[in-house]
Amino acid sequence: MRAFHCEHIPAPGEHASLPQCEFKHLFKVLRASPGDKVILLDGKGSTALAKIADGAAVTVESVENHLRHEPKIYLFVSPPRHSGMDGIIASACETAVSEIFPMLCEHSVAFPRKADKWRRCAIESCKQARNPFFPMIHEPLGFKDAVAVAKDSDAFYGDPLRGDPCPPQFKMDTVSWFVGPEGGFSDDERKAMDSAGFKAMKLSPVIMRVETAALAGIVMLSNCQPPWSRG
Repeated sequence: MRAFHCEHIPAPGEHASLPQCEFKHLFKVLRASPGDKVILLDGKGSTALAKIADGAAVTVESVENHLRHEPKIYLFVSPPRHSGMDGIIASACETAVSEIFPMLCEHSVAFPRKADKWRRCAIESCKQARNPFFPMIHEPLGFKDAVAVAKDSDAFYGDPLRGDPCPPQFKMDTVSWFVGPEGGFSDDERKAMDSAGFKAMKLSPVIMRVETAALAGIVMLSNCQPPWSRG
């Protein structure tokens, strides 16, 4: 059963209004017919089972509201070359990432201008993964601004040489994961993160690609429960 984005999911029995691109894909490309069933996602935590009716109508049959994963995970990442960021976003949509911040560092190799393409990629990836929460993707920001955004969260960055391999202990309801560029963080950037209270985390004894480090850190952090959720 295919999933489609629907910004506002109505109550059961009512007709859903799909974005033009989703409507075209459903009826022009897939040639949906009365009786076919689809899944709707609003990206804010609600999903619905819907049935195609006469007149190209999409009628909602049932609605389910989902709880967001705790803690919220923010991914700060320096985009790799070419389409590497697309892969990172796709992986993030299969996990519990709440927000993604493309970050420009001293050794960054890619300098993106707009995040619109990545937002479209996130919607498609969440549809495929049946993720009811679409991650917010911000416009690219500088390293210093990224540190300022994350200062009020439990923040971690990867370091295979001096990071702590033990699972982290959370104090906040938001966790930030910093992934540097292919050349790694500069010494000044590491000092800035240390001064801001960030903790170095060792994911592997060897150096990882940006795409691998982003996903590995997300998975590790998303499976560490915060103190308030431990019965």
